[in-house]
Amino acid sequence: MINRRIFLKSLMNSSILGMVAPSLIGGIGLKDILKLQSPEFVYSNRMPEERRIFCMFDNKELEEEIKKCAKEIDHEIIYGEPFSPDILVLSGFFNVIDRNLVGRDMWEEYVSCCNEFGWTGLCCIIDNIRDLNLPESMYVIYCEMDIPNEISSIIEIMATSSGLRDRIIARGYRRWINSRYSKTNDPHIKGLL
Repeated sequence: MINRRIFLKSLMNSSILGMVAPSLIGGIGLKDILKLQSPEFVYSNRMPEERRIFCMFDNKELEEEIKKCAKEIDHEIIYGEPFSPDILVLSGFFNVIDRNLVGRDMWEEYVSCCNEFGWTGLCCIIDNIRDLNLPESMYVIYCEMDIPNEISSIIEIMATSSGLRDRIIARGYRRWINSRYSKTNDPHIKGLL
């Protein structure tokens, strides 16, 4: 779990370092730069948003279950502050959102950004509001929190979809290789087909 303030401070520090660092490391070669990477960067070959679960809701039971699931699938959880633009900046591969805490204007802005920039992922909505627009580029799941076993359904979807993006990319890559090199005799490429 990442505290929002710590995350934003580290973001600001890295942007300041990014302005100062080029003048300080001008003589460092590529080998040295690769040695300077943080262990967290080297540990994960996925983008941060592919490992992020964004939450903006008020349900302690759901929160506990998401923490357990995130630990099992090695994902991080980021909690958004109610009525803040956190949803625009911090959303991840799986978003659990109560739009009562987002606000109508911020939700419309979020939908607009999703549609304009083609943001993808899963958006699990846990409120009863039905008169707001939905992002066209995301998979949207409505969950009624007063239905028994709904929390376990959310956790199951989260756990099974954690590798979904990797599988889609791999399938697309395989299709591209097949279309491009199906008639080749190269044994290295044949091994990929």
